[in-house]
Formats: sequence, structure tokens, C-alpha cells
Amino acid sequence: MKLWIKLAAALLSGACTVASAQNFPNRPVRIILAITPGSVADAIARFMSQDLTARLGQPVVVENRAGGGGAVAAEACKQAPADGHTLCMLHVSTFSLNPFTMQRLSYDPFKDFKPVTRMFFINEALVVSPAVAARSVEELRKLLVANSGKFSYATLQLPGADYFQAGLSEQWGAQVIAIPFKGGGEVVTALLSDQVNIGYAGAGNFAEHVKAGKIRMLAVNAGSRLKEFPNVPTFGEAGIKPFKIKAWWGMFAPAGTPEEIVNRVNTELSRSLADAKVRQYVEERFMESAVTANPAEFASFVRQDYERGGALVEEIKRAAGNK
Repeated sequence: MKLWIKLAAALLSGACTVASAQNFPNRPVRIILAITPGSVADAIARFMSQDLTARLGQPVVVENRAGGGGAVAAEACKQAPADGHTLCMLHVSTFSLNPFTMQRLSYDPFKDFKPVTRMFFINEALVVSPAVAARSVEELRKLLVANSGKFSYATLQLPGADYFQAGLSEQWGAQVIAIPFKGGGEVVTALLSDQVNIGYAGAGNFAEHVKAGKIRMLAVNAGSRLKEFPNVPTFGEAGIKPFKIKAWWGMFAPAGTPEEIVNRVNTELSRSLADAKVRQYVEERFMESAVTANPAEFASFVRQDYERGGALVEEIKRAAGNK
């Protein structure tokens, strides 16, 4: 008798899941975003939400949950109902850095989420405030080496997980004081007010101020020079070796979200990212459109990047121990 009850319960659960997937979405969809308003990723998320609203037939709204290198948004995502009406736009730190740098991680990067698709990579830029007497990467290197530990640096990473700072330390032997911020807009404000000397974040955060001469862009972490800034060299051209991981954003859902719903979101999100107007909007903000992936392919990418992040953090720790 108990066996029949269990079988009936399983069949009923399966039927409910199918019905839920068929009715999805039946109310507004929320995207939890792991960054502050005013950042480039925030602008893109809000622009895409309009396109997704038309594709899904329900309003898609963005809810900012910044902080903790993405951990605040990840925790909110973990606790959300797994019915597809909450999606989570999370970034590289959440999966590839936080697990190795946070003593108490409030989420499991592989058990608490379902990967939906990769969205885009970030073309990042190294910038300085006009008060810094460096007009090239080489001039900045000499300045930092001669004044190790005296310059401040705005970062979006948690202390100990900053791959750019680690790269500087490894390649130049120069120490900078890392000051974490929750979004690119905050980094810009800090640079403009001379609260920090150096910044490293998505190039789109700085573009307007670089053109106005209020911030100086020294190099871009991209495969080629940005057409809007043809005189700014790539990291490779400027003598900075590539970092072992590249910043990215992706869409996830809470664990337990039905596969049918995850696949539906993947399909609509992939169509949105392939849409000409959306792609143009993304690329105009100096993001690199990623080749979208099905959920299984994206899950494999996240696992591989997690391993790369772990190796990088170990290098950071070894470098710190040798100083």
C-alpha cells in the first residue's frame, strides 16, 4: 500500500511539474542581479528585460542585490522559489573566486543553482585618475614599483580574490591597496573624486569620462583594440600577460527549477542575445557577446572556470607567502 502511495505521489509530482512548465510564465519574472544600479551590466540587464518581456509574455523586472562579490545575490537566488519566475544574473566571482576566498560561503556553487546560459564576457579597462602621473602602462609600472603600497586601486572583487591585483604583484612586483566597490558606477565616482588612483572594471563604465578627459584609459583587457579608443593598447600590446580567467556574466535559476522551464528560458534568452538590437546594445557598452550555450554546456563551462579560479587563488596565496 505504501508503495502505491509513493508511486501516486511521484506521478502527481511529475504531472504538476509538467503543468507548471506548460503554464510558465503566468506572472512577472524577476531577475536578481549581482551588481549595483548604474553599472554597465545593470544597463544591459534592464535593456534585455524589455526584450524578454515581449518574448515571455509577462513583465520581466530587474532587482539589484549587490555585495560580497556576488554572494548576496547568490544567497537570494538560492532562497527563491524554484518555479522559473526568479532568474539570477550572476558573474565570475560567484562561482570561480568566492568558493576559494570566503571562509563561510552561504551557498553551494553547484548544488544551489541551475545554469541557464552564458551571456557575455567583459572587456575590462585599466584606468587612472588625471592626478596620476602616468600616461602609459609602462609609466604606471615604474610609478607603482617606485612607490609600492602607496597607491590605491578600485576593485569589484573581494580582497584576496582580485586577479588583476595578483597579476600586478606577480608581473611587476608592485603592491597596491585594493579598495572593493559594489559596482562600476561606484568605481567611477571614486576615481572622479580622487578617492582612488587606479581602477579596473568593464570599459563601458569609463567610456564617457575617458572621452571627456576626466579619466585616463591606459589599456584594455580585450582580444583587440576597441574601435572607440583606437589609441589605447590591449594588455598584450602594453606588456601585461593575459590573466588566467576572463570576467563573464551568465543566467542561472534556483536549484529544483523544472528542466522544461530552464530550457524555455535558455531558448528565449539565446534568441534575445542573438537579436541585432540587443547585440548592438551589448557591444556598444564594450561587452563581448558570448556564444550562447545550452544548460549542460554552460554547466561544463562553469565547472572548468571554477577549477581555473581555484588554481589562480592558490597562485595568489603562494605569491603572498613569498613576500
